[in-house]
Amino acid sequence: MPLNTRILSKTRILSSVLLFTRFNSSNSKSLTLKTVLCGYGKTSQHKTPRDICLNSGQVKNFGEDAGFFTPEKIIIADGVGGWRRQGVDPSHYSYEITRFLAENVDSTYLEKLDLLHHVEANFENIKNLGIRGSTTLLYAVLESKPDSTILNVYNLGDCMLVIIRNKKVIYSSGTQQAKFNFPYQLSSHGNFKPSQATIDEIELENGDLIVSGSDGFWDNVFEEEIVEFLENGTVDLSTSSWDLTDFLDLVSKRSDDEKYCSPFCKNAREVAGKNWLGGKVDDTTLGVSRVEFLDVDENESGKQKKTEL
Repeated sequence: MPLNTRILSKTRILSSVLLFTRFNSSNSKSLTLKTVLCGYGKTSQHKTPRDICLNSGQVKNFGEDAGFFTPEKIIIADGVGGWRRQGVDPSHYSYEITRFLAENVDSTYLEKLDLLHHVEANFENIKNLGIRGSTTLLYAVLESKPDSTILNVYNLGDCMLVIIRNKKVIYSSGTQQAKFNFPYQLSSHGNFKPSQATIDEIELENGDLIVSGSDGFWDNVFEEEIVEFLENGTVDLSTSSWDLTDFLDLVSKRSDDEKYCSPFCKNAREVAGKNWLGGKVDDTTLGVSRVEFLDVDENESGKQKKTEL
C-alpha cells in the first residue's frame, strides 16, 4: 500500500452533540450515498462465481475482509492473516468489529458525534468477549446538517477512501504503516491504540464519488488511476445498477501479473529495499458510492431521523 498520508481536506472531529441525519421536506439539499460494495476472498479468486456483492445493511466476510454499507455508512475491515499461524481465524475479528459498528448502539454511544468514541467502545467490547485477532478498519458515516453534508472518516491501517469531485481526487484518507507491510491495526495484542487513526471531516457535494477499499484493492491499483477508470467506464455509473466486475477483474489480473509493478511492488522496492515482482494476491473489498440528493418524498417518517451508529 502507498505509505503516504496525504490529507487534502482535514478537520478533526471535535463535536460532542448527538448525531442526526435530517430528513426535512423543506431541506432540498439533503444528501445520501448510493453505494455498491463487492469483493472476493483470495481463495476464491479464480472460481466462478467469484464476486459477492452486499445488500444494504448486510455484514459479510470476503475471505478475511469484512464489509458493510447503508445509505449513511461504509465499513471495511481487513483481518490480519498472520493469526492463522496461531490457530485463530482472522475473519472472526474483522467480522465482529464490523458487526458491532453496523448495528444500532445504545444511547451511551450516541451521545457523541465522535467516531473514535464508537471504535473505542467497539474495541473494548471485543476485548471483553475474549475474541483474539486483529484488523485494520475504515469507518465512514454521513452527517447531514441544515446547510451542509459531512462525511466523517475514521481510518486505521491500510484500507483507504478517496473522494472524487469534477474528475479530481479532492480527499484521500491515506494509509498508516509502522513499517512495510505492517499496518496500524486494532488488535487483541494491543500493539496500537484506536486513537492512532486518521479522523477527518469532509464536506460533500452532490455528484461526488467515493471509492473505498481494503489493501487487496489498493495494493494493485494506484490512487491516481481511479479517476481514469471511472471515466473510461471500468465502472459504468450511467446505469441504475452498477457492476464492479470489470474493476475487480483488473485487480485479480494485476495481482497475478509478475510483470506489473503494483503499488505494493513499488513500495517494497522504495521503502523496504525488497525486489518484489508483480501485484499482490489478497482478499479484496471495493466500494463505490455516489453522493446524491435524497428523495425527500420517500421519507414520511418525520423531520428528523437518527443516524444509526
